[in-house]
Amino acid sequence: MSGIRFTRVISFVRAHKASVASASIAVVAIVVVGAFLILTKAAGSIVSTEADSGTRSAQVSVVNDTTASGSKAVKFTAAPPVTGNCVGAANTPGGPDPWGGCWPGPQNTGYPHGLPGDTRTPVTLTPYTGTCSVHSDMVIDSQIIDCGMDVYNNVTIRNSLITQPINTNSDTAHLTIIDTEIDGGTSRYQSVGIGNLTLLRINAHNNQHAVHCNDTCDVRDSWMHDQYTVNTSDWHQNGYLSNGGNNHQVVHNVAMCQGNCSGNITFIPDANSNNVLVDRNLFQYSPTSSYCFYGGDSFETPTKTGIATNMTVSNNIFMRGANGNCGQYGPVTAFNASRTGNQWINNKWDNGTLLTP
Repeated sequence: MSGIRFTRVISFVRAHKASVASASIAVVAIVVVGAFLILTKAAGSIVSTEADSGTRSAQVSVVNDTTASGSKAVKFTAAPPVTGNCVGAANTPGGPDPWGGCWPGPQNTGYPHGLPGDTRTPVTLTPYTGTCSVHSDMVIDSQIIDCGMDVYNNVTIRNSLITQPINTNSDTAHLTIIDTEIDGGTSRYQSVGIGNLTLLRINAHNNQHAVHCNDTCDVRDSWMHDQYTVNTSDWHQNGYLSNGGNNHQVVHNVAMCQGNCSGNITFIPDANSNNVLVDRNLFQYSPTSSYCFYGGDSFETPTKTGIATNMTVSNNIFMRGANGNCGQYGPVTAFNASRTGNQWINNKWDNGTLLTP
């Protein structure tokens, strides 16, 4: 095998050219610190060497380099940064947000189980053995709910794992879910819905939609992502979906969509939407979404009749992604600033540029 060149700035390195029998790449670097650096006054050096073969370690990748033997080189990359309790790069799930906190991600949504950066007390889950058609007020804590649950009263679930869809089935029911993972599965359905919901620090994924709500939903500090994908065009996945209704608060979440998506956060004008707040959310780059955000007004969709009023869309971050649009066609559609009470305030691309719908 031809040699591989690598270059790295270090305080002091002694590198040994090696030849071994395996067919991978080796990088061996010994950094000497302390008294030796003081005595030699070595402020730093650049060392270039070649290794015929060996094994790559973490944070190392192979790149093209026409100046290197065999036109290949080893590139060192940094580990994901940890800023406070944030894990990852800025404006990514779990990474730093623009307001001094962390975006929702693996370490701060779902049930706490000791991931790096998670300051919550880990829990031990036990199987839920109660009814899955709930007609009485109930609190469920630290359990695995492995059935499709229908809620008819006031139910609170915290620190748990739900492995099938869960929905309210009564106008008088209210479902509160806190610090819980919801894996909705592979059905043409939402992971959690469909009204009178309070969702805090949930990790919702799979199924056609992560969250589907038509009336009275408050979703905060949650991660809605990775919908189930099928090879059919009549599935239209969404992160957060409403077909019209009142009283939506969608605040400080990370929303993405995969599949044949409508959008990351979507208000479809099948009916009127009123009293809506969409604030401080991260719209991840979703190239299979038509748009990252749908504003709930039918003025761009002649086949629909709904309008959106008293809708405030503020302080959100839209990721441009590889196509520069966030979604397939653009970041935003169907937001009508001329409707009563509608406001578009301080929404930006991820580079800080103001975004005009």
